[in-house]
Amino acid sequence: MCLHLVLTSSQLDTLPLAWATHRLGGVQTPANAQYTVDEVAYQMQSSSAKCIFTCLPLLQTTLKAAQKIGIPRNRIYILEMPKELTGGATNNEFKTVSDLVENGKRLPPLEPLKWTKGEGSRRTAFVCYSSGTSGLPKGVKISHYNVIANTMQIKAYDEPFRKTILKPGEDYYMENELGLLPFSHIYALVVINHAGIYRGDGIVVLPKFDFKQLLQAVQDHKIVTLYLVPPIIILMSKNKALLDQYDLSFVKVIFTGAAPLGQETANDLNKQYPNWLIRQGYGKKPPPPDQTASVVFSSNGLQPTRPYTIRLSEFLFIATLTQDICRSHRNLYRGVLHLRPRHLARQQRLSYPLNRSTNRIRRRRRNNRLQPTG
Repeated sequence: MCLHLVLTSSQLDTLPLAWATHRLGGVQTPANAQYTVDEVAYQMQSSSAKCIFTCLPLLQTTLKAAQKIGIPRNRIYILEMPKELTGGATNNEFKTVSDLVENGKRLPPLEPLKWTKGEGSRRTAFVCYSSGTSGLPKGVKISHYNVIANTMQIKAYDEPFRKTILKPGEDYYMENELGLLPFSHIYALVVINHAGIYRGDGIVVLPKFDFKQLLQAVQDHKIVTLYLVPPIIILMSKNKALLDQYDLSFVKVIFTGAAPLGQETANDLNKQYPNWLIRQGYGKKPPPPDQTASVVFSSNGLQPTRPYTIRLSEFLFIATLTQDICRSHRNLYRGVLHLRPRHLARQQRLSYPLNRSTNRIRRRRRNNRLQPTG
C-alpha cells in the first residue's frame, strides 16, 4: 500500500487525485496548507508518506520538509493552478498531475478491483490529522466505508427538505454549494466534496478566503448553501452594508461546523436575513474506547431538541424536525496512527518539542494563538 501526502490549497484536482489513488489501492493524507515546514515534516514522517503532491505556492515549504525526512525530489509532484494564483512561481523540474494523466493514457487498462466482502471497512482511504490541541496531532484512519456511510447519511437526511423546494416539473433537486473551506479538513472533505458531488451538486471552489471574492462568487454562481465556520459568519453579521451590495437572494442555508457558533451571532444574522436557515454540525473529539461520543447534526437552529449520548460503537444522526433517530456503526473511524519510537526520537530534529513525561507538545499562548515552544 502506498500513502501519499497532499499539501495544497483547495482546488479542482484534489478529489480526483484522491479517487485515482484509491483506485490503485493507495491512501491519501491531506495536510493543512497553513502548516510550517516542521509541521509538514512531522505529518510526512508519522504517516510514512512515500510521495508528495503540492502546488507551486507551497513548493518551497514542501521541499524543505521533504529534505528533513529524506523524501527524494523525484517523489514530489505538482497540482497545477491558474497562473493568477501561483504568485509568479514556475516549474521546470517536477512532474505535474497532467503529466501523469498523459503517461497513464499510454498504459494498458487497470484490472478490476477484487475486494472481498467487508474490505471497504478494513481499508483506509484517508489519514486525517487532528489539530493537536491535546498533544501531538494524531492521524485518524478513515475507511472507505466511513466516507460512503457518512455521504449516504447526509444525502438521506437532506432528502425530505430538498423535496420541499423542488420546482414544478423537476424530479430531482440540485444546487450550487460553496467550496471555500480547506479540503484537507474532514468537514470539507466529506460534507462538501463527497456528499455534495454524490447528490449531483455543483461545488464552487475558492482556493483562499477573500470576503469580497466570496460574496461575488455567491452572487455570480447563485450559490444556495454556504458551508462556513463561525469567524466568517461573525464577519457577515457585522458587515451588512457590504453584504447589501451583492445579490444573495439565492442563499437558503448556512451550515456551520468545526467550532460552535454562538446563539447571539446566529440571531444577529437571522435578523438581517430571516429566510436563511442556519444549521450547526456537532461532534466530540474521539475519546478512549470505553467512553462515549456524541455526534449531532441539526436541521434547524443551533441546538438539537433533545440531547443524546451513545456508545462509541454507534453513530447518532438526529433529525430535529422529525425526531427520527438512526443508529449505525458504519461511521466509526478505523483508529488512530500510533507514533513509533523512532518518530518520537526525531522530534527535536523537527523542532517539534515534547514534554517527555507526557509525550505532549509544550505550548504557550502568544497573541491569542497556541504555538509550539522551544
